[in-house]
Amino acid sequence: MHLLAADAQRIDEGDEAVDLSLPPAPIVILSAADGEIAALTEAVTRAPEGAGVRIASLSALTHPMSVDLLAHKTLNAARVIAVRVIGGEAFFAYGVEVLRRVAANTGAQLIIVAGEPTFDPELSARGTVPEDDARAFHGFCREGGPANRDRAIQLLRHLAGDRVPRPQPPTPVPAAGFYARGRLISHLDELSALLPGGSPVGLVFYRAHVMDGLTGGIDGLTEALLQEGLAPIPIFATSLKDPVAADVVRGLLAQAQCRLVLTTMAFSAGGAGTPLDDGERTVLQVVQASAAHGDWLESTSGLTVRDLAMSVVTPEFDGRIFTRASAFKTRAARDPLTHATPVVFEDAPARSAHVAKLARAHVRLCETPPGETRVGLILANYPGKGGRIANGVGLDTPASTVNIIKALEGAGHWVDGAPGNAEALMTCLLKGRNDPPAHLPLSTYKAFLATLPEAARIALDDEWGAPEKDPALKGDAFALPIHRFGNTAVAVQPTRGYERDPKATYHDPALVPTHAYLAFYLMLREVFDAHILIHVGKHGNMEWLPGKALALSESCWPEIAFGPTPHAYPFIVNDPGEGTQAKRRAQAAIVDHLTPPMMRAESHGASAALETLIDEYALARALDPRRAEHLAGEIAQLAEREGFAADLQLDLATDRDEAIAALDAHICDLKEMQIRDGLHVLGESPSAALRTSTLSAIARAPRGSAPGDASFLRALADDLSLAFDPIAADLGASWQGARPPQLDLVAAPWRTEGDTVERLERFA
Repeated sequence: MHLLAADAQRIDEGDEAVDLSLPPAPIVILSAADGEIAALTEAVTRAPEGAGVRIASLSALTHPMSVDLLAHKTLNAARVIAVRVIGGEAFFAYGVEVLRRVAANTGAQLIIVAGEPTFDPELSARGTVPEDDARAFHGFCREGGPANRDRAIQLLRHLAGDRVPRPQPPTPVPAAGFYARGRLISHLDELSALLPGGSPVGLVFYRAHVMDGLTGGIDGLTEALLQEGLAPIPIFATSLKDPVAADVVRGLLAQAQCRLVLTTMAFSAGGAGTPLDDGERTVLQVVQASAAHGDWLESTSGLTVRDLAMSVVTPEFDGRIFTRASAFKTRAARDPLTHATPVVFEDAPARSAHVAKLARAHVRLCETPPGETRVGLILANYPGKGGRIANGVGLDTPASTVNIIKALEGAGHWVDGAPGNAEALMTCLLKGRNDPPAHLPLSTYKAFLATLPEAARIALDDEWGAPEKDPALKGDAFALPIHRFGNTAVAVQPTRGYERDPKATYHDPALVPTHAYLAFYLMLREVFDAHILIHVGKHGNMEWLPGKALALSESCWPEIAFGPTPHAYPFIVNDPGEGTQAKRRAQAAIVDHLTPPMMRAESHGASAALETLIDEYALARALDPRRAEHLAGEIAQLAEREGFAADLQLDLATDRDEAIAALDAHICDLKEMQIRDGLHVLGESPSAALRTSTLSAIARAPRGSAPGDASFLRALADDLSLAFDPIAADLGASWQGARPPQLDLVAAPWRTEGDTVERLERFA
């Protein structure tokens, strides 16, 4: 086991024991909240005799030995020990037991309260002070702000026996309200005068950050939004799940007429209809990372697991669009009075600037009339062959693209001369492969190249050489497969590399894109000046370019290629794992589309012939043994000839009955398989028999624990009193149950559980 010195303490938790080496003092405060530690440290600095207080983070006490060392060196000399535990006693169970033992041995007054806004009487009962004292300390911490922090220290000094009066009750602070540049703001007019700008953009963040002075990231993002000509509306709130705070936030956003909101608040706020979402408003998720800026720079993952869970995954349930990490935690030097090492949020100016540019782009998209909005549709080309242009998994991408164009036209967009059907679109795209219609001047590209980070320029040169050597360069311009129809562009995404295996390069995590690839996106973003880009169908390759997994830097290639561009992405609904790459690495709003129409595989060809022979064989075994023997031979010959015997490793010569039973079960399995029937077309629902079979396939599997989410087949089996589970059935087993007339839908024999499942499927 390793033991870290106090100076080696990390911002994120570790498994090693930490020796904080805090000198003894009359008062010791332990908290899990970095902001609270910083604010209490400031309060001790303001208080007389501040040297009598020690403050430490519970994140440094995750190892039992860390707690034991603190008890031995510091706690045994304390007169008052105050602890704020987030998540309940279970998150600091060993520590609570040690603190109780110390208090019993030394007579110290022990305060244990919850780190959440709600007071927990059971947790406070684990301490030794009266509940009134515990409630008072909890109230000072809950309300926050300098005055209440000062009173928290005064209360602890009073309990420690210092000659100070018991403090006044906590001063309430609003659950939500306006904030700007270090102070609370009462009215929107006052805020607008302080932060003048153009279109109003909400910025919602935690009230605790104001109360604890952790607003470095918020202040930096506010100034970045101002630099983009926007009017930031910073609003603090206790929690979006707090009904009082939620109502205030909803009212303030409506009052300011914000059509776009940025938020640094973690977790889900409860899905659609949250205080941030009025049905029209776009919500951008920004992360204030728990890691240090230097650690993030070196990280390939981008965020810690904790940040990923709290600030990325759960907010996605509310439909927020993920952007970047704009601030990072920085540990200050050890405070000479409390010996604490406070952690504060420090703005990352380049990241805040990128988020602000994305916010401005979304505002522009919202405010531009449809007839003036430029929309770029990007179709994949994997694996880089003419026959794979406009390929999308499960999606008829050409037909879907035509439907999108027609929908745009119906909404008032300018789509002059766009192909009216999929065949015409494909003719246009294939012609564009040999004669690209768009051209980006080399000078424009080189000006863009000069703005890239030096490391990116070196990587491009090492991999592909100078842009003048790029095969897509024709004369003094890049020839690009981008077709323009009024204010709508349809483009075929370039491959990531030249003269290499397309399948190998498609997801290569190290291969930087070509000059032509960057020129393609530069043309759409800067020359065509797209208000929004849409990648049509699973999936393109931009979101797989090298760089961090999420919380990208300016050196990550998806950001270099795509920039701060609004992004929509129709994506097949049954593969959210790959769709998240575009959500988290390229700020995409995923538009889920249905899978292709589904149907049962049924039996065909040799499989159907075998099924018929096996049905006849089963009947003949009881009525005509000689015919059964002949049929068994035919079954064996057909199974050998068509490869069934080899696939199933059957010995039809020595163990015929068992082999035929295995064949029977295998054919039942094949019949029950769900297979696609064609491709989905965006904007169209399957019709007639395809709709029926698709709905039956969707309803076949259980979708949850509620009665209405049960398997449709199981529900039918129960209604018909079949006393078996069609989902877990042994399809080759003999059917011994009831044969209700409702299932008399198939002319074939009804021998097995598989036959029963087939009839249930038909009935469904």
